[in-house]
Amino acid sequence: MKVLISVLTLLIVSVGAASVHGADVTLAWDPNLEPVDGYRLYYGTSSGIYTQSMDAGDTTQATITGLDADTTYYIVVRAYNVDGESGNSNEVSWQQSSPDTTPPSVSASGPAQTTDATISISGTASDNVAVTSVTWVSDRGGSGTAQGTTAWTAANISLQEGVNTITVTASDAAGNTGTDSIQVTRTIPDVTAPTVSVSGPAQTTNPSVTLTGTASDDVTVASVTWVNDRGGSGTAQGTTAWTAANISLQEGVNTITVTASDAAGNSGTAGIQVVLDRTPPAPPVGIRVSGL
Repeated sequence: MKVLISVLTLLIVSVGAASVHGADVTLAWDPNLEPVDGYRLYYGTSSGIYTQSMDAGDTTQATITGLDADTTYYIVVRAYNVDGESGNSNEVSWQQSSPDTTPPSVSASGPAQTTDATISISGTASDNVAVTSVTWVSDRGGSGTAQGTTAWTAANISLQEGVNTITVTASDAAGNTGTDSIQVTRTIPDVTAPTVSVSGPAQTTNPSVTLTGTASDDVTVASVTWVNDRGGSGTAQGTTAWTAANISLQEGVNTITVTASDAAGNSGTAGIQVVLDRTPPAPPVGIRVSGL
């Protein structure tokens, strides 16, 4: 006699991940009220048209394997015995998407050089599905999450002196990542003035004088110069140890200012006063003949 199927409900129990070998789906249904020899699954890619089948045997759960990803399948189950096969159960549809293996792309832009202690960088990111987050990390310390995804900004990134390599990573929901990096060189402004010392005679009868001294700086001394308030100026020979020769003097007090400068334009000064006295001495007094 013909098999009659009870109110048989077909359910999708679990779905396997799609892979290069295909996808799989596990289905279950209620047992038939009448005695049966087994159940058979029918499925195809059009509703109501079932081009493939699978014998599930005397069980109420079965797994169809080797299905194509990104394809919708329509599935029913029928009960059977020696007298024949029942009609269809309810139809269920199923589709498994291919795994997302495409990484996002990301671009980053920011200053190549700065004197600031912090910077902001920005950029864009894209993905075949969606970008879920954009993060950054500096090889000199610090990390964080940018604001935004397809258009993003990362503010207040701390910099160390020298080259800072900042790597930006865009991620999607499947765990795929894409990266880009920029290098930012921080130069700390030099605001420290050099120090300089000067030595020379306090008084002379010569029309010129030679001065010597030393100079130092936290980076380097670029030059040592001198100027006389009575006229004349020039550049000394040397820097950390320097000599200024043949400085012309005028009669009386000559105030000579020596300036040490660095490459940043900072300068330190020292001064010396040299008196040029070319007044002949007074004539001797009280001359007498010796022995009288």
